[in-house]
Amino acid sequence: MILIDANVNFPSTSLQNTLPNLDYLKVDSCIAGNVAILLFLVQNIKYLDIFIMDFPNLSQTFSTNNLKFPNLTYLKLKTDEIKWNFVKSLLQQCGERLQHLTFLGILS
Repeated sequence: MILIDANVNFPSTSLQNTLPNLDYLKVDSCIAGNVAILLFLVQNIKYLDIFIMDFPNLSQTFSTNNLKFPNLTYLKLKTDEIKWNFVKSLLQQCGERLQHLTFLGILS
């Protein structure tokens, strides 16, 4: 499944029911404020390719403490600019199955 940010802002009921059961998800663009919402819906994901854009406040962080990705084996994270604390927090939520990590962007 491929999503754009509008799907995250206004998810349909069928989309909300589908996301928890996905194995593969590619998000072409998601604004920073919607990342936590989206990731909460896809915690069983195995393959995630996501582009996070528009980080309006570089000191902004997100609480990912309640997120767990025990089945994630592939993560491709793309961004224009992002805080290292957010990336670190996201990686700490990944389970032991993570085998492939690609990061494209600028850490600040």
